This record gives sequence, C-alpha cells and structure tokens, in this order.
Amino acid sequence: MMRLEDLQQNAAIRGIVPDVLVTVVNVLWYGSEALELTYKTPTGKVASELLYRHDEPRLEVVEEGRPWSFDGDGALFRLVSEAQRIRLARALEQGFGLAGESPDALWLSRIESAQMSNPRDGVLQYLAGMVCMRLNLWGKAQQLLKQSLLTLHQSELTRDTWLAIANMAELRQDAQGAADAYREAAKR
Repeated sequence: MMRLEDLQQNAAIRGIVPDVLVTVVNVLWYGSEALELTYKTPTGKVASELLYRHDEPRLEVVEEGRPWSFDGDGALFRLVSEAQRIRLARALEQGFGLAGESPDALWLSRIESAQMSNPRDGVLQYLAGMVCMRLNLWGKAQQLLKQSLLTLHQSELTRDTWLAIANMAELRQDAQGAADAYREAAKR
C-alpha cells in the first residue's frame, strides 16, 4: 500500500484524477496527516488537491523519477535495431522478386543514393548489390556484395551474400569462383 510519504516530485500517480496518470509537481505537508498535492495532467493542466491518510488506499505510485526516461541497455537496442534493419532488407529483397518482376531503375537509384550516403553500411551495400544482380548488372553487383562482406561480419546476410556471389560465378561459368564462394557460405 502506498503512503503519503511516497509522493515525491516527478512521480507518476494513479488515483488522483479518474483513469489518468498525473505527475507530482509539489508536495506541501500540513502536519503529519495531511498534505497539499500540486500535480499536472498529461494535457498540461496544473491543479492541486488536499490529501489525508484515508486517501492512501486509492493512490498508487506508478513510476518514480522521470516518467520518460531513456536509460535502457544501449547494446541491446543496437542489436534489436540491426535485426530490424536486416528484416527490412529481406522484405525489400523479397518484394523485388514478386510476380517475376525486377526492380526498376528508380529503385536502384534510391538504394544507391542511400548506400552512397552511408558507405560503411553493409546492409545497404548488400541490398544495392542484390538489386544490381536482379537487373543483370553483374560487375557492379559483385563489387557491392564483396564490399558488404567487409562490414556485415557475422550477420545472417553474410551467408546469403556468399551464395549470391556463387550464383553469379556459376552464371559466368566460373567453377572455381563458385566453389570458393560456396565454401565461404558453408562456413557461416
């Protein structure tokens, strides 16, 4: 059960206004049994209310401190962010193959523009390479895919990149290049 002493500045409180969390602005005590609570609603309205010990059961501290704190694990955020970027790249890549159509030159220019703006982004290099491959721009595709390998590291796209390079080597009838690329893909 919450006590009146738990009402601290910036705490989020439930039970003052029905179905709304309010933020404590100030607490002014009147003896040990009563206080004046100044609070702010989410709409920005500031109000105050006298609270007594018998009000304690209807009140709940939802969150102490800053209600919009961003103090999560940065490494975990980066990991999840990278996973989402890979999922997006896969979705775009699958979209290029729908109905047997190839991406058009507009898609290529957009992806190349993003890739050139972020030259160290392996996911964008991979995506640009795959678009070039679908458009039969083999040399450019191979260059972009090999560049992407420098920054993808242990990403799940690494295996797919080596498989795409092997596929292009087979189309050029380069058996040794295809075998080498398949070997690299198998390591992943």
